[in-house]
Amino acid sequence: MGGMKPKHPLNGLRVLEMGSRTTAPYIGKLFTDAGADVLKLESSEGDPFRTWSASGAAIPDGEDAAWWQFLNAGKRSVTIDLETEEGKRRFNNLVAKTDLILDDHIPQEAQRLGITFQDIQTISSSTVLASLTHFGTTGPWANRPANDFILQALTGATENRGIPDEEPAACGGELGDFVAAALSAPAILAITLASKTTGEGAHIDVSQYESMMLAFQTYRPIFDHFAPDFRPTRQIEIPSVEPAKDGWVGFCTITGQQWQDFCSMIGADDWIGNDDLTNFHTRMERREEVWPRIWAFTKERTVQELVDLASAFRIPVGPIGTGDKIAFFDHFAERNVFVENPHGFTQPRPPYQFEQSNLAPLRKAPPLGKHDAYNPRPGNVPAFGKNNDQPLAGVKVVDLSAFWAGPVA
Repeated sequence: MGGMKPKHPLNGLRVLEMGSRTTAPYIGKLFTDAGADVLKLESSEGDPFRTWSASGAAIPDGEDAAWWQFLNAGKRSVTIDLETEEGKRRFNNLVAKTDLILDDHIPQEAQRLGITFQDIQTISSSTVLASLTHFGTTGPWANRPANDFILQALTGATENRGIPDEEPAACGGELGDFVAAALSAPAILAITLASKTTGEGAHIDVSQYESMMLAFQTYRPIFDHFAPDFRPTRQIEIPSVEPAKDGWVGFCTITGQQWQDFCSMIGADDWIGNDDLTNFHTRMERREEVWPRIWAFTKERTVQELVDLASAFRIPVGPIGTGDKIAFFDHFAERNVFVENPHGFTQPRPPYQFEQSNLAPLRKAPPLGKHDAYNPRPGNVPAFGKNNDQPLAGVKVVDLSAFWAGPVA
């Protein structure tokens, strides 16, 4: 036993997931990877995301999309019709044995189905409910339909992204869904573990829009407060994604020193000290002058040559990954980042590893209704914290990071 790692960190945590697309399923995936027992509640038709394809390709009958399999690997699937008395009875039985519910129904739908926090409390006063909606459960927009594309526009991020006088650009990949999941998962877990101490349930109201306001658009609120007359022009960073002899390379020169180092690297020392070019706003205005000179340098070199050279100058740089290459990057290969999914495709493993414990093994996603007869057993997940209002009270953190990740955390 001395050399063995203990069980998975969230072993014994019981989670009921009522969500589709990305936000709720990704939080459920994070908890599943750490050992939680996540039960996905679906209608008899199944989660519509089971047959979603980014390419628009048809998913064969009886099969599930790879993206759905990735997000739901290792979970259980139970089919329940919440509009029937039998369905409500089965739902109540599950809730009574559940530590946490992840739900993405809009407020009026949750009210209609009888799955609001007040409803959950009458079934189990110790269960935590995380409501994961686009606008939150209150306010005049609470029941509006929306998606990641709309929310990016509402944050103001889309307005500023792109080339001046051309159409604005939105980020792809449902990034806002992942932002909401990543920002809320730690709070959801902390409050859930604190409830194990207090014996009292809690309601966590997560707004994807508000999460994206924090992550997507930090500048506009600052400008509006400190420089209300300033209106930044639509822009992209220069340099950014630039052409190489055999592909594409991404550079980031967010600091003045990085820009100066980039100028030295491409032999443009005459740009150093030029106020217009040091400021990335006015640099964009001179893009027709700047881009050709950058490309004259980058197009004569391979991706690897540019990565090696920029790294020597301490400039953030990386090759632009493609589906056929990214899994074979030497850094990923050495760290065993990409693994074989049991369904037969390559996927990234969880982006973290533990020294003192193991992650749950990679398992298949469940067929629809496979666990309809499943009866959860009481778990024994460790309690944490002293109260639900401040579940992290008493935790001491030393932040040695810079830029965004550490300060936001």
